[in-house]
Amino acid sequence: MFEINEKEKRIIPSWIWENILDLQITSVYDPFSGIPKLATFFKKNGLQVITSDILQCNYWWNKALVENKGVYINQDVLEKVLYTESTIASVFGEWADSYFTPDECRSLEKWSTNISLLNISDEERALLYVAVYLTISYWITYNKRYFQTKNVSPNDILAYYVNNINRMVFDNGMPNFCYYYDSYEIASQIGTEAVYMYFPSKEGFRNYNMRFYLWECWTRRVSQINLEGVINKVEYPKLGETFTDKETYMNAIDSFLSQVVNNRVWIISYNDQILPNKEDLLELVQKYRTITKNVELEIPYPTAAGTSITKEGIIIAVQ
Repeated sequence: MFEINEKEKRIIPSWIWENILDLQITSVYDPFSGIPKLATFFKKNGLQVITSDILQCNYWWNKALVENKGVYINQDVLEKVLYTESTIASVFGEWADSYFTPDECRSLEKWSTNISLLNISDEERALLYVAVYLTISYWITYNKRYFQTKNVSPNDILAYYVNNINRMVFDNGMPNFCYYYDSYEIASQIGTEAVYMYFPSKEGFRNYNMRFYLWECWTRRVSQINLEGVINKVEYPKLGETFTDKETYMNAIDSFLSQVVNNRVWIISYNDQILPNKEDLLELVQKYRTITKNVELEIPYPTAAGTSITKEGIIIAVQ
């Protein structure tokens, strides 16, 4: 079986929005967007949003929900994905009885093959991919307890998520873009007014959430992948690598901040339960910018031992 061990970052979009309203920004860049929770929130509030990510699955999430202005999956396309019987490979067969049932693995093979054969736009492909990602998440959550036949067939659950993701598409009237790219290499070229940064963890991709690992494998049509291998190695450390010491991790953050030069405002989120900590971030940011705000929000979370208090914080710095 598997464990989802990553302590996920908790982003509070409305609280962040309240604290940046006075900046009067009209555009923002999210260089480590992942699932674009905050990026779509910015989009809903009328900003031009630009995102980038080095994982293909995250790129397709952003293509579907951030860049997409109004493309949907129609019934004809959905039926071709669900019901076309193609000759399929056995790429995901070894996932059977580890992550999914054999029938679920066959469905993942069929959908991957059928989507690849469709003459559709990138936005349509993105929506279909995200629907598969959501199906994968549903299955691994269900299968974590024990393997069994589900009450909903594979095709029905995918159709359900296609309809859900269709309802999430909207156009805010702004030219939004997403890039499948190493953010270190393009950050200096993106001249939005603000950059929002929630830095990847010190553990990098090695201990990445199992959902993302399976999404990335399915997207690339491989049964396993070394996620650290997607990072282009250079002479300086990069976020996404696995660091054994805090100093090298902070150097990776410093290396990225040195690239973000064409943006008036930095908005940096942190969590007091994971690195980087507030003190180290403040010291580092002050090398480059004037800090105008540092606020925190205490959030209670129930645990087996009682209630745990987690602090979410943001640092705002300007040129």
